[in-house]
Amino acid sequence: AAEPPAAGLALWLKADAVTGIATGSPLAAWPDSSGHNRAAAQAAAEQQPRWVADGFNGKPAVRFSGKEWLDTPQDIVLPAAHSYFAVIKDRTTDENGVFLWFENEKGMSGQPGDADGPAYGTGGFGKNFRLRNYPGMLQRGITPGPAAVFELVAAPDGVYGWINGLAWLGPLKNEWTGAFKSGNKTGRFRLGRHGGKVPQFFAGEMAELLVYDRALGEVERRAVEDYLGAKWGIPVRPAMLVTNAATGMVTLGNEYLVLTVNGKSGARGDDFRLPGIAGNWVPPSGYGLFVDRIWGGPDEFIWAPYDAEVLASGPDTVAVRFSRLSEGRRDATKTADPRLSKLRLEKTLTVKAGVPGVFCRVKFKNTDTVAKLFAYWQQHIVFPLGTATQERTVMLRPSRRGVRILKADGREHYIKDVTAGWTAILDQPQRTGVAFLLDYNKLGFLYNAASAYTTEWVAEDTYMPAGQEWEVESVAVPFRGLGGLQHASSNFLADLQVERTGTRLKLNFALARSVTPVAGVRLSGEIYSVTDQKAVPFPETAVGAPAAEPVTATVAVVAPGQDPLVIRVKAVCATPQGEVTNRFETFYIGAYRWGDNITLDMVTPAYVGQAPAKRRTLLRPPNLGHPVCNEIYLMQGLMTDRWRLDQFWIQLVPWTKYRRSYYSNGFGVGGKVLDFPYDYDELLRKQVIIMVNVQASGLGFAGMQMLRDYVAVGGALWIFGGHVAYGAGGWAGSPLEEVLPVRTLGRPFDVRKAKNTRLQPGPNPDGLLLDVELTDQPRCYYYHEVEPKPGSLVPLVVDGTHPFIVAGRFEKGYVVCFTGTPIGEPLRGDVPFWEWNNWATVMRNAFYWSAHRGSGLK
Repeated sequence: AAEPPAAGLALWLKADAVTGIATGSPLAAWPDSSGHNRAAAQAAAEQQPRWVADGFNGKPAVRFSGKEWLDTPQDIVLPAAHSYFAVIKDRTTDENGVFLWFENEKGMSGQPGDADGPAYGTGGFGKNFRLRNYPGMLQRGITPGPAAVFELVAAPDGVYGWINGLAWLGPLKNEWTGAFKSGNKTGRFRLGRHGGKVPQFFAGEMAELLVYDRALGEVERRAVEDYLGAKWGIPVRPAMLVTNAATGMVTLGNEYLVLTVNGKSGARGDDFRLPGIAGNWVPPSGYGLFVDRIWGGPDEFIWAPYDAEVLASGPDTVAVRFSRLSEGRRDATKTADPRLSKLRLEKTLTVKAGVPGVFCRVKFKNTDTVAKLFAYWQQHIVFPLGTATQERTVMLRPSRRGVRILKADGREHYIKDVTAGWTAILDQPQRTGVAFLLDYNKLGFLYNAASAYTTEWVAEDTYMPAGQEWEVESVAVPFRGLGGLQHASSNFLADLQVERTGTRLKLNFALARSVTPVAGVRLSGEIYSVTDQKAVPFPETAVGAPAAEPVTATVAVVAPGQDPLVIRVKAVCATPQGEVTNRFETFYIGAYRWGDNITLDMVTPAYVGQAPAKRRTLLRPPNLGHPVCNEIYLMQGLMTDRWRLDQFWIQLVPWTKYRRSYYSNGFGVGGKVLDFPYDYDELLRKQVIIMVNVQASGLGFAGMQMLRDYVAVGGALWIFGGHVAYGAGGWAGSPLEEVLPVRTLGRPFDVRKAKNTRLQPGPNPDGLLLDVELTDQPRCYYYHEVEPKPGSLVPLVVDGTHPFIVAGRFEKGYVVCFTGTPIGEPLRGDVPFWEWNNWATVMRNAFYWSAHRGSGLK
């Protein structure tokens, strides 16, 4: 590495500049290489440190044993802005182990105001890195012993400290004016001794010390640390790990961030800092980062102690695994929930050198003998910039309606239509924040509350058989220089701001680096006018490597029509593994009169994009089978009573057992089937499973996949219509879509009013109308607009040709779709189908066809 900057160098002591003495000999004077002839000297032989030829990574060092010190001449003027560097191996056993203490010698002879100049070193018997006498003190724990480059820069906005290039301390308020309290301006540096009345001493090796009479900027500071690290064999800007068994605190850091985790209380991040930014990003009363929770659970992990195991200690990677076996209760005074007990949680936090992110891998293992169902929930509470700034803080969440922005006074806390695996919190005026990269394939929904600075994500329900494991990874990526966020991935973070003047558009891109090094990005795409339904492409534009300071690009193009606009972007990234393509889109409101992605009713979006398909698998027990049984399971939504199911089952199959669950129309997170049997052994005992006006999405991915498996091995499934069934039920794109004998049309509300309300025989009843008489002219007033799949049976139709009942096979199972609805008020003299005398016979035939595999129908 190049020699350090010479400008402002006031003192430069190098152990390899000592000549003329043998190794192990006392050092009377340590020569100064700054050109100012300020050798650090000691006249008393018994107080002289020793020079050793191989005391520091095989190179020379000056060794202090806890009773020696050296003083420079008293001719140094230290301005308020200054910088210290020291290459040290600390073995201090005193409370204060001082590397450099600036003082005036009069302070040692009766003038206390000359004793306490700026100093730095170790404290707490070598366990802390300490800055002091500005006039306050700031310290933070370190691992004693290892060789390190210690740095201090005193600037007008504060005093900062680094270890091996990692931001470790600061800011400490800088009240040093350049003069002592007595008015004296000149002073000397004392090496290795506390300058107060009670002498305390440094023990260890000093290899090199530099003092500048100015505050070095970031580029020069890094140049000095690169020089020192290369010369003395110390990795600079590594991944760093500090552990404290007594307190349970574990600190992981690199040049971009420092995270301290409280292993004795939730293994959550209690302290999160960025270099050059004041303060802890975690509020004093907040939970912190990477808080483990279970949706709907007793929150036992938040405050519980975890076991900790160091997996990697650097310099390239540091990693710590925290683990706990759940009890299913928050504390011993509560009754345990067996559904959530005996789950072993392992959370591994990893920081890598040169990578601006904290990786968090969470693994659950079911140590019980029975299956479990749970939804993992991770919470982060942070103040960007370390201060409470509600009026400046925004949350950003990708959705089918564009990136949704939540402010402190906003109410859209839940995002259910997520389109990408990320969420973020941003201080907009300061253009600083943190993005959380998530596993989109396992993501259920997002929750944010800007007023509480909480950024949360909840995984989909996870079904876990005994002995099996499930894991998920998230990454916290702090960033600067972005005023918004339209995309976040492991390749880059991107903001896109649109300027419109008449028909001309400027697309202003800003790309910051993420956790994967990217050599460059090619941007292309199209702009779509929602109002005019026209699209125009924009030309490909190349940008450089995304960096800590974002790279920018501007694309000019003619708009395809009126606002609002949708900008669809394709980004081709050059990564070490080859080219990788990321896609994202943003919704530009512009002059659109409603000021948001809404229409006249203030509810319906003007534009809804497509969410990428998820790649998901379900943990299953081996050897699924479908035993013979006589149990019926009913998922009951609104209007179930109109279908008159209960009395028909009692009349037709009185020997059948019942189990009933209710469908809850939840606020914010959508509907949910309560008490669904998330257990294959129980589910496969059902002869028929019935869903009445229930969203498939209310089962979650696990429930939908289990229901699919139930049908595949021979089960019978009935689906009844209603306002949240079929098109509004989340069937499209779900694991259950292929099970149905019909295709939903992808519209959120597919209920249509019948013009011809009479039920009539369909084209292929195949015995499903056995003993059914239509002479009463039964009526259906509203039906779901669906399309029967090839090979399905359509025994009854309404409105001329629209199916009222569709039946079909899926692998070994049978499915019956009742696509009519019991909605509408009968006219005088009408017989609605649910009051029709033959309705019981229709139900009987469907039962025999599906539950008895067609037997009894001739």
